[in-house]
Amino acid sequence: MKNLLRFIFFTLPPILAGVAVIAYFVTTKKPPAQAPVEEQVTHVRVIDLQPSEIIPTAIGYGVVRPAKTWNGISQVGGKVIYVHPDFQKGASLAADTIVVKLSPSDYNLAIAQAEANIRSTEARLKELGVNEENTRQSLKIEEEALELKRADLERKQKLLNRGSVAQNTVDVARSGHLAQRQKVLGMKNSLSLVPTQRSVLKEQIQVYRSSLETANLNLMRTNIKLPFDARVVETKTEISQYLVPGQSIGSFDGIENAEIEAQIPIEQFGRMLNSVPRADIGVNQSAASISKLLGAMGLTATVRLNLGDRPVFWKAVVSRISDTIDPKTRTVGVIVTVLDPYKGVRPGTKPPLTKGMFVEVLVSNKPILKALLVPRSALHASSVYLANGENRLEIRPVSILLQQGDLAVISNGLEKGDKIIVSPLNPAVPGMLLKLSADEKLAQSIKQQALLNGETK
Repeated sequence: MKNLLRFIFFTLPPILAGVAVIAYFVTTKKPPAQAPVEEQVTHVRVIDLQPSEIIPTAIGYGVVRPAKTWNGISQVGGKVIYVHPDFQKGASLAADTIVVKLSPSDYNLAIAQAEANIRSTEARLKELGVNEENTRQSLKIEEEALELKRADLERKQKLLNRGSVAQNTVDVARSGHLAQRQKVLGMKNSLSLVPTQRSVLKEQIQVYRSSLETANLNLMRTNIKLPFDARVVETKTEISQYLVPGQSIGSFDGIENAEIEAQIPIEQFGRMLNSVPRADIGVNQSAASISKLLGAMGLTATVRLNLGDRPVFWKAVVSRISDTIDPKTRTVGVIVTVLDPYKGVRPGTKPPLTKGMFVEVLVSNKPILKALLVPRSALHASSVYLANGENRLEIRPVSILLQQGDLAVISNGLEKGDKIIVSPLNPAVPGMLLKLSADEKLAQSIKQQALLNGETK
């Protein structure tokens, strides 16, 4: 009982006093001040959209091949009496070089025989002319003799009628007259055959002359020449070998031009073609119109060979487009021609463009002069994020003309001076407030890419 009283008098009062103090402060404390609600600002990087020039380019790969090849075929037969000392695999020979010679003996004899036949027939033709003239002169004499015999026959017939001569005398005169007529007729028939005989002899001369031309042509063919500058691919001929007509002496690759059939993705090539104004493209698919089409498109090409860190370039001409599309790789073959691929060769620096090289081909179109370029990373499907005049987010749909490398060419939806957002933005809420910072480094990079696009050294 004593302890209870002690607890009531000494412990309970302080506790009650503490509770009273706490209650006082709780009831008299002011509520916390409320701060006004502010709109959240999102920091973004932007570029000012400025027109630039860009060259639409499609890239493909292919293997170099000669534009011309030649399989040397002997057109005549004969023994090989000469082989060019440089007729060896890998060697280069100039056009009109005699590679192989065949023995000309048989063809010289054929020429001599044909010339002799022509001279003989021409002599017979002259003889025919002389005989014709002699026959005409003789015919005149015989016709005069015929006239005399006719007159003699008439006179004796009159004498017979008066009984002055016997019938036998008249018969003898008539027989002589008939014989003379037969002689004259025979000479006329001989003269009538002269034109036909002359024609036969002239035709025979033409036959012999044709034989002479054939023999001369065959003699020329005993010298087998290169039709163009070429490299030897294969040799099949040796000295003293006998060649028959149609036999190959070897094969050659032309060095005047080289071709590459570059396989370019259809989508990439199609986008490049879409950058051509429609007025320049015809609809006629004839070979002539396709050639005009390529010219109207202004397509150019560059061949690039990578030699480690030192690429080598050749200018090329877009010659034609392959007639088929590879369904597996979805590529189209664009055939380009490099003129004079051996020009400017520098050992150790620039090799010749030879058969079998695997190269990169850049096919370029006419430049787009005032293209609106944005980074491909700034595209969101078919829309672009940009900051409007109040620095708020606007999601604007655009039309894409061309996507090339890290750039996209916009044909509709954007204008010069638009501020394109190039930094990630998630979530992207239309109308959200933005704080802009210009990405000068990216803007400069876009300009450099546009200038270097399709450019080679």
